[in-house]
Amino acid sequence: MFYLNKNIKGRMHRICAFISLIVLSVSATLYAQVPVLVRDINPGQSSSSPQELTEFAGKLYFGTSKVNGLWMTDGTDLGTVQTDGGSSIIGNDYVSQLTVFNRQLFFNTDLNPSWWSTAGGIDNAIEITDNFNFLKGVSYDSTALAETDLVFAGLDFNISGSAINLYCSNGNMLDAIGNFESDSNGPRPKGFKTVNSQLIFSAVERNTGRELYSTDATTGTTFLIKDINPGKANSLSDKNGLDEGIVLGNELCFPALSNEPSGSKLWCTDGTTGGTFALYDEEGVKNGTQADYDSPHNLTVYNNFINFFANVRGSKHAQLFRVSTTWRDPTIPIHPTQITFDDGRSAKGGTINGGIIGANNKCDSDMKPMVVDDNLYFPREDSNNGCELWKSDGTTDGTEILKDINPGGEGSVPVLLAGFNGELYFAATKEGYGKELWHTNGKASGTQLVSDLNPGSKGSIVNDSMLEYNGELYYVADDGIHGQELYKISFPAKNQK
Repeated sequence: MFYLNKNIKGRMHRICAFISLIVLSVSATLYAQVPVLVRDINPGQSSSSPQELTEFAGKLYFGTSKVNGLWMTDGTDLGTVQTDGGSSIIGNDYVSQLTVFNRQLFFNTDLNPSWWSTAGGIDNAIEITDNFNFLKGVSYDSTALAETDLVFAGLDFNISGSAINLYCSNGNMLDAIGNFESDSNGPRPKGFKTVNSQLIFSAVERNTGRELYSTDATTGTTFLIKDINPGKANSLSDKNGLDEGIVLGNELCFPALSNEPSGSKLWCTDGTTGGTFALYDEEGVKNGTQADYDSPHNLTVYNNFINFFANVRGSKHAQLFRVSTTWRDPTIPIHPTQITFDDGRSAKGGTINGGIIGANNKCDSDMKPMVVDDNLYFPREDSNNGCELWKSDGTTDGTEILKDINPGGEGSVPVLLAGFNGELYFAATKEGYGKELWHTNGKASGTQLVSDLNPGSKGSIVNDSMLEYNGELYYVADDGIHGQELYKISFPAKNQK
């Protein structure tokens, strides 16, 4: 039998350990996420502050809030260029409202209001109309004319400096549509959604306030679907309109305020007056079998359910609910199921709270949950951990904190950014690091810092804009040296499942 003496065995153990360390190090390098500066557009510590990242014609287009012009990139330094020369109108103006429609990219110039389109590339922009701003809209299939139109809110400064009206365009011609009895501010349409081949939106008239409308862009007519809050009072928020509305099956669901049932509830519509109803069971609330909820917000579709947060009577904290309208019997009241509670049934017994954290940090109030790889992620505060990242499978028992990233009372105050490769990318604040980029595969052990791009407590993340392009993630960050510029993650992490 062959034996090794202790010295040889010790050396072999050290060699094996060294080889293992190299293998682990190489593996970590292969799958490490390395943020790369795409280009220092505004050289030095000055920022260009890219915004409205939009993929179009094989490139990534964006405007900036600090440097003029429309920019595009292929992900390289040399391929990041201003699309129109500095001597042009566009090159000497800021651009916004980037929108892709009918193989064209549409955008505004802001200082000298004009609406433009481009087929892509250099010096190809065409001015559609002067003294006009496209605000927000959606594609609409005109079945009668067998064509696709862009229906949107617009501001024509040739007519009025403040009226926001409803417009329709095929990308060249521009028509104002709809007959609204509005004040000098116009109907101010918002939140365009397509349901059952109908284009639904919110608008304001003198005698109804902001309510639910539909339009037939073919004929240019508009219809009041339902005056949910009768009289001049709004049922829909002037700030959000139907922006928070989401489509599930053949229905559009949205928060709305009415007298019956009182308060703000979740409503749904199929585009007809009779098919517009509140998801609320008055009798269930009266006999105590249902929770009385108010002010639904942050609606998200997950596993064919609408998930949302709402206030609950007797609690100061917003709670998570879910509801399905599939195969709905209109004679049977529907009430959402409450998922999280204030009574200790939440994970680890902590009180769930959607309030303000510390002096300036908000937890959840303006944040929509995100679905990635069959997990529902959202930031929440509890009494044990502060504001941290949570996940849910749609049940109370399956709703729990993912990881206490920043131990202590304030928490990490996560901001959800994007799903990529089965993982969630988010910004989180950790003591000693500041607000940096993190990722998770849904496990505590797989929730890790991507990179400390700006070493120290200042952090690097400056907004919640993140976009996948050509298999890489693009976002805006400040490394403390180059100002706020465009970065990309070039080596996505290996999926740890």
